[in-house]
This record gives sequence, C-alpha cells and structure tokens, in this order.
Amino acid sequence: LCRKLNVPHIWFVREDLSSIKKYFNLIKPVEQIFFDDCENVLCVSKYVTDCLYSEYNIKFRYINNFINESSLPGGLIENQKKPELLVTRTKTFAVVGSVEKRKAQESAVAAFLYISNTPQFKDRWKLFFIGKCGKNCNDPSLGIKLETVTRNIPNIVWCGPVVENKWELFSSIDFFIVPSLEEASSRVAIEAAMLGKPVIVTTHIGAKYLAENGAGFTFEPGNSEQLRDIIVRCLEMTDDEYSKMSSQIRLNYEQTSSFAVYKKNLMALINDASARCNSTYQS
Repeated sequence: LCRKLNVPHIWFVREDLSSIKKYFNLIKPVEQIFFDDCENVLCVSKYVTDCLYSEYNIKFRYINNFINESSLPGGLIENQKKPELLVTRTKTFAVVGSVEKRKAQESAVAAFLYISNTPQFKDRWKLFFIGKCGKNCNDPSLGIKLETVTRNIPNIVWCGPVVENKWELFSSIDFFIVPSLEEASSRVAIEAAMLGKPVIVTTHIGAKYLAENGAGFTFEPGNSEQLRDIIVRCLEMTDDEYSKMSSQIRLNYEQTSSFAVYKKNLMALINDASARCNSTYQS
C-alpha cells in the first residue's frame, strides 16, 4: 500500500536469518513483500545482511542497534573509567539471558568446568549466570542440567533475573560472554560496551563488531575449547592490557552503537527513502 501510494517507508528487521525464515514459512505473503520491497528493508546488523545475501543473493542495508546511555544512573560511566586493579582481585565474567539451547550457555559451562579443574586459576575467577535458570527458564530440562553439573563449584553463581540492581551488578563484571548460536545483534554486548566492559562473543553475533580492534574476543558457536583458551587469556591479562581493551570497546560503542550514531544513520536512510518517493512522484 505504501508503494502504491508513494509513501516513504522502511521495513526494520530485528531478527536473525533463522527467525526470518520461520516467519516466511508461517506467513508466505511477507516473504514476497520482503523481496519486492528490498530497497526499503533495513537490518539490525551487517551480520544479518551478509546471511541474507548468502541465502537469497540480495543485498540489504543495515543500521547497528543502539543503547541510549541517558537511561543509566548518574555517574556510572565515569566510574567505569577508574577500574580496580585486576591483578589483585578475582576476575568476574557474566553470561546474561534465560537458559535455552539457542543461547548456548552449555558451552560456557563446559569451558569453566575445565578452568575450575586448573589449580593455577583457583579463586582467581567468578562466573555469574544472569537470567531465568533452573526449572524457571525457557528450557527447564537444560536449566536443571546445567545447575546440577555446577552445583559443587562455588565460583559459578546462578543469579536468576536481575532488575532493580542490574546496573550495579553489570558494573562489577569484568568480561561479558555471549555464547549464543546466533543473534541478530546482542543487547547485552552493546550494554557491556557502553560500560567499557570487554566482550567475548561468537562469530554468529550481529554485534561482534564491538570486539574489533582489540576490544574483545570471538569464537565459533559451541566451541567450548576456543572459549576456554580465551578465558585463560583473560585470567592472565595485565591491568594495562585490560585498561586498553576497556577504552577501546567504549570507543567502539561511541562510534557504532550510541544513540547519536543511530539517529544520524536512521535520518540519512529516512531522507533517502523520502527522496526516492519524491522523485517517483515528480516523474
């Protein structure tokens, strides 16, 4: 209808390829509209556009997702710029999200089970699982299984959902891990970058660009051995190395995923869509 009436419009796709294909199977007309109007389709990350291109041989545009730091408690960002010395304390890691197969918390558990059996790293780390877990998660059987195998490891903490003191907890974390099999973007990774916290993400995460330029690490989905080696590197990291990584990921956030950048990019796309409609109307 928008095309028929020459009304400027943009389809904003916030899902990954697997989810998009599910929608196509459920609602066939959506697939046809999607491709007929591809010049107005906007994806949430370059990762998604690359996946769509490899699947359908059509190039779509993208605009990175964002988190607006104006919603944070006052002074939180400034405090992140003065981290405690890591060498003298336990390094903290976090995996955020309800337990389910797609989130692949199992690979993180496998990696840290190995670390827990390494004497040289005893009492030098702590892992927090933040989100629905056990019988209350999206996959109760998996949630119960993971809690059971980690029951005797005091370094692993299952927090459950965190709302009221979310930012207080997030600010105490050194590294955020996103082990998902696939995500179109990753709100958690962007929130971590906003706080200047290095990320460890899989190569199938839309927001993996935040780990570029030495700001974090990437590993193949489900590869607990690769993740284990990255964790070891984090545990052996010096304060200076961590400080540089923290500064770089904050810079990556400011240049790619801040509200100011998102607003600028979105307005450019809106103006382009309007110009094309005006051109069509005049002709």
